[in-house]
Amino acid sequence: MKKGTIMKLKYLLAAVLAAFAAVAASAQTNLQKAIDDFVADQSLADCIKTTNSVEGADDGQDNASYYYRYDFALPKSKAKKINALQQAFTKDMSVAYRVMTRNAGISSDELINTAYGKELDKTVSFGTHLTHNYMIMLVRDAGNPMRRDVYALTWYDGIKKGSVSGSVIKISSLDPQKRRTSSSWSSSYSSSDDSDVTDINLGSLSDLVPVKSSMDFLQQFGSLRAAYKTSVKEQNDLDIQTGIVNRILALCKKYGNLLSKSEKTVCADGLDDLAKISTDHYLASLLGEASVVIMKK
Repeated sequence: MKKGTIMKLKYLLAAVLAAFAAVAASAQTNLQKAIDDFVADQSLADCIKTTNSVEGADDGQDNASYYYRYDFALPKSKAKKINALQQAFTKDMSVAYRVMTRNAGISSDELINTAYGKELDKTVSFGTHLTHNYMIMLVRDAGNPMRRDVYALTWYDGIKKGSVSGSVIKISSLDPQKRRTSSSWSSSYSSSDDSDVTDINLGSLSDLVPVKSSMDFLQQFGSLRAAYKTSVKEQNDLDIQTGIVNRILALCKKYGNLLSKSEKTVCADGLDDLAKISTDHYLASLLGEASVVIMKK
């Protein structure tokens, strides 16, 4: 191939890559701009509380974690300020690999339990309140296939008539799903159950991935266990906690026989720990029953 032709191909390739990068970089432009404008709005300065958490940014490593949360309480006169956020979310939905939207008052078992932090040892749950509206979007990081971003808008009726309260959350961290399937990362992080909590759908047990092996069991058990701990910590509605415990008990009864003796012991210890933090005596008893059941399988 002639030198001139090679140079032309190089320039063409560079142009294609530049165009792709531009599209990728602007994938969430509408929503990010809406968030920036919302937070920078001086008329809302007294209505927004900011909470940020950054880990590993100085290490120059891919496991850096960024958590930005903006809790808001808007009076009736400013309630429409969230409209721009809702509209921007809708415009950018097409770039997401997962989206969850739900209106207040609609009962659903869907719960997105998201892990973040330098070691994926922190979680935040979305979908736990019947009185809340949810718009959640998960987006791959175009510049790093090991990472993903989470955008969450939650809002509900405030105490005063016409007022609106809620939060805007953006998380940028290592993708837990990628971490599970990549051996090159697995040795870099804690092996605790909580660090494996990923973006999951906690529907009925029959809707989850079929349990065909001890690994399938442990993955689902770990996700349910972490979801329950998060629910207790955030003081979620009792029906949410009850649903999770019922799934744990059913999982143990149906598939506990797939586990080895040592795996049963580990799970039983985990169930005993959940029973100790439970704020409801009935749920604590069910967790204790699950611990007994799994050891008998």
